Amino acid sequence: ETDKIGLLCYGTEKSKNPAGFTNIYLLQDLEVPDAPSILEIEKYIDNPAAFGSRIGSTEKEFPFGNVFWSAANIFSQKHLAGTTKRIFLFTCEDSPNSQNESLQRAAKTRGKDLSELGITLDLFPLPRPITLSNFKVRSFYSSILPDLLSTSDELSNNHKFEELLAQVR
Repeated sequence: ETDKIGLLCYGTEKSKNPAGFTNIYLLQDLEVPDAPSILEIEKYIDNPAAFGSRIGSTEKEFPFGNVFWSAANIFSQKHLAGTTKRIFLFTCEDSPNSQNESLQRAAKTRGKDLSELGITLDLFPLPRPITLSNFKVRSFYSSILPDLLSTSDELSNNHKFEELLAQVR
């Protein structure tokens, strides 16, 4: 009842976040969930086109490291000393900024910086479109999350969601 939850979307057409980064949209600031915030999320679940028309998505490349930076800024602005800070990253992108080595290196650095800031990153790979291969952990995230090195290269989507449900319960 005292947990604070926020929703930060990336790869969006519109931008809204404390750092002013493009293609990152803070849909819900870090607060204790209430009925209006839950209803807003349910509105987008029931009608994904509403999300598309309000916020939109883009295929344009943007610095993925800015997602980590934005999340860290949100945590630091809320003065959450002594609390657990955790990011649940839901993504189907296994190698962000793969076409730009300097952006990918910066993203890996910012991802590693999260642990130094006391922020835990939990990766939840989503099913990829049929035209793409399975989610490959080692292409990007194993450098940020060393525990993933001991898993197989293809992380099970169902296993991570079952783990999340167990944590929520």
